[in-house]
Amino acid sequence: MIKIDALYFLLLIELLLVFVCAAVFFLFRWRKYSSLYRSTMKDLDGALHEQENLHKQPAVMQVEASQQAREAGDAATVAPSASTAEQEKCKIEVSILVEKLKEKNKLLNDLQGRFDALEKEYLILYHQQQKQEGGQST
Repeated sequence: MIKIDALYFLLLIELLLVFVCAAVFFLFRWRKYSSLYRSTMKDLDGALHEQENLHKQPAVMQVEASQQAREAGDAATVAPSASTAEQEKCKIEVSILVEKLKEKNKLLNDLQGRFDALEKEYLILYHQQQKQEGGQST
């Protein structure tokens, strides 16, 4: 029969407990960072999509305004004051859209900065893990 010293058995159980706790800790940490990464990427994609839509809207508004200007030019003899009111309305809408675009650009830059910071932190953790694995294998 193999004789096992009680001290070695307790040390083995303690070491096993430390490894299990570390594994659980790193699992929860990985889940937190992966969910944070996914939500950041989702926000970034949404902001990019909104920015593309806002870039398209002024172009569409300008095309519509030019068409309205042509129609207004044809009907200039009928209502010259109505076309100027429509032009002012279009200018106001374009300025509002430009302000929204600036806000979205600011949000996009903020999200990009958060993503860069998260990526740097991930790389630091990855390099630390590689150093630990390299130190344990030798």
